[in-house]
Amino acid sequence: MEGEKKYVNKKRSLIWLLILPIFVMGQDWTTKDIKTFNQNWGVNVNAGLTSYYGDLSIYDNDFVAKLQHESRLGMSAILTKKLDPTFSFSAQVMFGQLKGQKNNLEMRSAIFEYNLHMRLNFVEMFSPNRYRKVGITGFAGIGNFVFATSLYEYYEGGVNVTNFNARVPEFIYFFGGGVNYMLSNDIDITLELSIKQFENDKVDGVVANSGYDYYSYFSMGFTYKINSIFPGQSKRKARLTQLQERQKPHYRPNM
Repeated sequence: MEGEKKYVNKKRSLIWLLILPIFVMGQDWTTKDIKTFNQNWGVNVNAGLTSYYGDLSIYDNDFVAKLQHESRLGMSAILTKKLDPTFSFSAQVMFGQLKGQKNNLEMRSAIFEYNLHMRLNFVEMFSPNRYRKVGITGFAGIGNFVFATSLYEYYEGGVNVTNFNARVPEFIYFFGGGVNYMLSNDIDITLELSIKQFENDKVDGVVANSGYDYYSYFSMGFTYKINSIFPGQSKRKARLTQLQERQKPHYRPNM
């Protein structure tokens, strides 16, 4: 029970660490201060390869062979709120497929993941006063996933298939990094790699080692930057500010 309480407290601490920064006052896509939650959002759509690492993988130390033989298609969407030029808060939904084979066992799995994570732009951190088209980003976060796995056991003359499904969403944590290039004021192209650690050994249907399984996601995508979610609200605020400026009394200078 004590170990379970420590595990739950650890999860709660990580969740609060990710959620609290969203209440911090942000800045816009440049370096001007803003005072509204309405501005500086981004939507990223991406696709790539999900690669399995576990009891049935054999190419863990060969990145090229891993992509060729133990990877399947994945795709995701990421909603990002930029808190300032350096820090961002993101939510992601993702669908991916995993596969692995060793000896007479073959695993194929489909996973659905949703997560929260923080992003750090290292270029903005170390050179905030310079205009850069290229950004280098690191990120880390936590989330949940569900899976549906089919385990094939081949033997002479036939095959035995066993199916495994997640009964409840499982916990996952991850980290990664990437590069983005600004194609225009509104659109960035992104290239990212993330490593995602499962908190169980159930995904491949085989329990052979003490460590949990994990997977990587190597993706390419595009980010559409939204300076204001509700443009009408920003325009009304601008008009109100101009009206207030015009209504300020003008005093004659001292004679």
